Amino acid sequence: MSTFHFKYFFSLLLWTACSLANAQTFELNENCDKALEAFYQLRLVDALDWIELEQETNPNNLLPVLIENYIEVIIVFLDEQDADLENYDQNKNDRLELIKNKGDKSSPFYLYTQAEIKLQSAIARIKFEQYLSAAWEIRQAFILLKSNQKKFPSFYPNLKSLGILHALVGTVPDSYKWILKILGMSGTVDQRMEELELFLTKAKTAQNPFFKEAQIIHTFFLIYLDTQYERAIQTVKNEFNNENGLLEVLIASNIAYRLGRVDWGIQILENKPQSEAYFYVPYLDYMLGSLKLYRQDSNAKNYLSQFVQNFKGKHYIKDAYQKLAYDCLINDDLPKYNSYMSKCLSKGKTLIDIDKKANSDAKNGIIPDVELLKARLLFDGGYHSKALEVLENIDVQKLDTEEKILEYNYRFARTYEGLNSTEKSVNLYKKTIAEANNSNYYFAPKSALQLGIIYERTNKLDSAKIYFKKALSYNDYPYEDSLEQQAKAGLSRVR
Repeated sequence: MSTFHFKYFFSLLLWTACSLANAQTFELNENCDKALEAFYQLRLVDALDWIELEQETNPNNLLPVLIENYIEVIIVFLDEQDADLENYDQNKNDRLELIKNKGDKSSPFYLYTQAEIKLQSAIARIKFEQYLSAAWEIRQAFILLKSNQKKFPSFYPNLKSLGILHALVGTVPDSYKWILKILGMSGTVDQRMEELELFLTKAKTAQNPFFKEAQIIHTFFLIYLDTQYERAIQTVKNEFNNENGLLEVLIASNIAYRLGRVDWGIQILENKPQSEAYFYVPYLDYMLGSLKLYRQDSNAKNYLSQFVQNFKGKHYIKDAYQKLAYDCLINDDLPKYNSYMSKCLSKGKTLIDIDKKANSDAKNGIIPDVELLKARLLFDGGYHSKALEVLENIDVQKLDTEEKILEYNYRFARTYEGLNSTEKSVNLYKKTIAEANNSNYYFAPKSALQLGIIYERTNKLDSAKIYFKKALSYNDYPYEDSLEQQAKAGLSRVR
C-alpha cells in the first residue's frame, strides 16, 4: 500500500543505524506503546506516526522496526496483494539485517525481534499458500525463540510467540507435513494454549503492550483449535473494545459467525468504528453480508456486492458470489441465481475450502433444494427452531438426488444438536454416515467430526477418539482441509 511509505521509513532507519557506532537498544517505551495500541485498533497511519516520532526523538531504539513489521504484515494479510508481499520480502530482509548488525546482543529483544519477524512472515506466507517457505521460517523462528528462552528464561514474551508458532505448525496441510518432520517441528493443542495462557497471566499483571495481541489470538484459538465456545464469547463481551478496536471487531465478528450468533455479530459489525483513520477491511463487508443472509435480511446482498466490488484479493470471492446467488434463489429469482453462479467460475481463486466448494457447485450446475437451503442458512445463523420448522415441512419423497437425501438427514442432525437434543442428533449423524457409502459429499466426515465433539463434551473419550479418527479417514470431499484440522485438534485434545 503506497499510503504507508514503508520504503521511506526504511531508508530513515537504515541511515540512522549506519550513523551510530554503538549497538542499538530495544526500548518498549510510551511511543512504542502508543504505536502498538494504534496497530491493534488498525489505525495504521497513526501507528506509523508514533513510530516516526520515536525515531526522531530516540533514533537509537530498534523496537520500532518490529512494530513496523506488524503493520506491513497485516496489510499483506488483509489485502492479499502479490505486489505487497514482494515489497514486504525486501523490507523484511532489511529489518533482519538491521537488527542482526546493529542490535544489542545482550538484550532479550535481540533474538526475540528476529523470531517475531520470521513468525509474522510465515503467517503471511500461509495466507498465500506458500507452505514450504512458511515451514522453513517457522523452523527458524523456533530456533531463535528456544535460544532466547535458554538465555533469558524469565523473558515471558517468548511464551506468546512459541504458542503462536506451535499453532502454525498445525495449520500446515498434510502434503507439507514431511518438511516439519524433517525440521523436527511439532505441537499440541494443550501446549500452544498453555503457553499463551501463561503469557496472558504474566502480561496482564505487568500491563505489557503485547497482551492485546495474545488475547486476540488466544480468543480465536478457543473456538478454532478448541471447543471452549462460551469462554471465547465471554472474553469478547467483557474484554474486547469493539467500538474502537477494528482488529477486535474482526475477531469478534468471526467468532459470532462461526458460532451462529448472528444477531450479536451483526450488532458488532454495525457498530464498528467508522472513521477514516481506520484501515478499510472489505472482509468485514463479506462478514456482515453473510450474517444478514443467514438472518435472511433483505439488504444482505448490498454488503456482499460491496465486498466483491472492492476486494482485490484472492479469498472468499467465489463464496460471496454463491451467497449472492443463494439470496436470489430464496427470493425466487432464478435468472439472477444463475448469473451469480456463473461468476463463481470466472471470479476469484480456489485456494480455500469455502471457495473450492462454491466453484464445485457452480461446475455441477445442480440447483439446491430451496427449503433445504433455507434450513441450512437458518441453522448457520443459530435460528435452530426456525430451521427445524422448515425441515419438518419438507416432503422427503420430492428430494430427487442422493446428495439432497443425505443433506436432509444431516441438516436434521445439526439442527437437533443446536437444540440440545443430543440423542436424536447422534442417531441422525450415524444414519448419515451409514448411508453415505463411498460418496464424496462432506456430510459424512462432518457428521463424524460432530460425533467426536459430542462424545468429547460428554466425557466419552474412547468414542470421541473413534469418531475423530473416522473423520480423518475420508478423502477428497469439500471443506476437507478445515474439517481435517478440526478432527486432528480434537484427537489431540482427547489423547
